[in-house]
Amino acid sequence: MKVVIIGGAGGVGSSAAFNLLLRGEPYDVVLVDLNPNIIASHVMDLEQTLVLGAARSVRGGAEHEVFDSDVVVVSASVPLRLNSSRLVFLNDNAAIVNRIGDLLAKAGPDWGGVLLIVTNPVDPLCTWAQRRTGLRSWYARHVALDSGRTSTWTSGLGVARMVASIAYGKGEMWPASVVLAGEYGIDGVSLSVPVSLGRRGVENIHEWEITPEERAALQVAAARVHEVTNTINVSSSV
Repeated sequence: MKVVIIGGAGGVGSSAAFNLLLRGEPYDVVLVDLNPNIIASHVMDLEQTLVLGAARSVRGGAEHEVFDSDVVVVSASVPLRLNSSRLVFLNDNAAIVNRIGDLLAKAGPDWGGVLLIVTNPVDPLCTWAQRRTGLRSWYARHVALDSGRTSTWTSGLGVARMVASIAYGKGEMWPASVVLAGEYGIDGVSLSVPVSLGRRGVENIHEWEITPEERAALQVAAARVHEVTNTINVSSSV
């Protein structure tokens, strides 16, 4: 399985690569970033994990690697700065997601991979990306991860396990941000809900029994995601 990590020089991206290489399943991990020297340094470091003997590889690459990938992990982000909300990064990070979306749009319907968005704020970015690209059905192709943790190593471990669940899992349940189509009374907005993952990405959305208060809170969250998604102002590059 070929896994392309966009933003592979960053903390989450390199941690995801490290944790994938520690697993027993075979992966071809490709790190993509705007800083080739840092990528080369990470690859030199990560190659030392290959002495463990599993059939896997790690290398640097370019964005065109997404065309024949099985999973594309987008963890790239603008530099962190003092803030009180992840929403301050919305437009800058939307430009990054927009560029990757344009690449996948060029791949067309022949691309059969899964897009995993880790870049924050994940809910509006997931919603916006699906609206802009269509990506050959949100249910089968589009899933985004929000670990709820600030530690890059923990996030990377979560990404690696999520990729393994997509590639080799048996329907394990995950909290994932995915564009809903009527579940929980919400349509066209991405929220974190319990899902099962498999080779098609999101295989099933689990609609749990929730209280009226919880359902009302979800509606408020959906309205907020819809509102901030509509503030994204990034032009297509194609």
